[in-house]
Amino acid sequence: MELIADREHASNTVTAVYYPENIDDGKFRSEMKKREIVVASTLGPLKEKGFRVGHMGNVSQNDIISTIAAIEASLKSLGYNFDLGAGLSAAEDKLLSLKSK
Repeated sequence: MELIADREHASNTVTAVYYPENIDDGKFRSEMKKREIVVASTLGPLKEKGFRVGHMGNVSQNDIISTIAAIEASLKSLGYNFDLGAGLSAAEDKLLSLKSK
């Protein structure tokens, strides 16, 4: 998956991600809601080409892990082919590296 904004233009309060090929915006957001995670569609010329995850306030490591797990489960349920758990593994590695600093 690809982030919409490059690091130079990234926001501290929201992350926007392009959908993989053949993922429907409404179906994806519906799957996420079933998993009790609410994400928003992209706006303007990017409408329905990706989703946005807000991260203002107190965001814990559990919030990060549960959101990534819901993204993976939602994509898998919509037929996207990838190694389930790859995103979770990458996130856990990053979080562990931050703790060791």
